[in-house]
Amino acid sequence: SDNLSRPIAAHFDHCFVVNAAHVADYATWGSKSASWLPPVLRPERVDPHQTERRVLYGHRDLDLVLCCDRSFGIGDRAQRAERLLAAFPDAHVRGRGWPLGAAPQNEVVELYTRSKIGWNLPHSTGPCNTRLLELPANGVVKICDNQRFLVPIFELDRDIVGFDTIEECIDKTRYYLAHDDERRRIAAAGRARTMRDYTEDRMWDRVDAKAREIAASRATKANEPATHIAQR
Repeated sequence: SDNLSRPIAAHFDHCFVVNAAHVADYATWGSKSASWLPPVLRPERVDPHQTERRVLYGHRDLDLVLCCDRSFGIGDRAQRAERLLAAFPDAHVRGRGWPLGAAPQNEVVELYTRSKIGWNLPHSTGPCNTRLLELPANGVVKICDNQRFLVPIFELDRDIVGFDTIEECIDKTRYYLAHDDERRRIAAAGRARTMRDYTEDRMWDRVDAKAREIAASRATKANEPATHIAQR
């Protein structure tokens, strides 16, 4: 942020911010206005055959999935993930630095369609990564860090599940593995919310609406009568 976002924030009419935790920072950096924009939900990362009925009644053979790099060079995500794996050693984990390695794109989608619960661990504050939308879009119950920043995006414990500590994540993971009907209801609601509000089309609708708002504001100002100051 210090090198990229902060120096240029004041030079744009509006800043779209993918990290929901940091929208307010842009005002302190001189931004005229800023708002959250969801990360792109790429169509190729969503199973086109997924339906509400499949989420509610279909079979999923993997309890837990986590697809992220272990070695990224920033943050303590690897250590947090290791604590989860100590509690759930059968979780299916893919990504650079993990024993099974990275999964190709088509395999990630397949893993998601087979999984009941998916963890999302941003590097620091978030949410801001692709798992934010990819997990619920594929009918996976997402248990996500930084839960207070999720509130404007999803309804907690209805669309997704949030947590603040690893201990809380472990407890909630155990709970929803043991309460399958509740898990399925949250998975279906999360998928419906994602596909209604956070597709790529909806993302561009947000951009278009803001551009029209800025253009209308400029037009209004241009049509306002000029204020003349009497000369002495």
